[in-house]
Amino acid sequence: MTEFNSTAGHLTQLAQELAQSLQGEGGKAAHAAMGEFTSALSELAIEEQHIAEKVSDFASTFASSEGLRATSITQTLDR
Repeated sequence: MTEFNSTAGHLTQLAQELAQSLQGEGGKAAHAAMGEFTSALSELAIEEQHIAEKVSDFASTFASSEGLRATSITQTLDR
C-alpha cells in the first residue's frame, strides 16, 4: 500500500507540473485530465485498501480455524 501511495503521489505531482507548464486551451484540458487522473488514483487507493482488509480478514480467519483444528487434533490424540 505504501509503495502504491508513493507512486500515485509522484504521478500526481508530474501531472500537476505538466498541467502548469501548458497555457491556454491545452492547459485547461491538461488540468481537467489531471483532475480525472487524480480521482482515478484515489479510487484505486480506496479499492486497494479494501482488498488489503479482506486479505487480512481472511488470514485471521484462516489462522483461527487452523488453531481450532490443531486444538481438536490434540484433544483427540490425548484421549
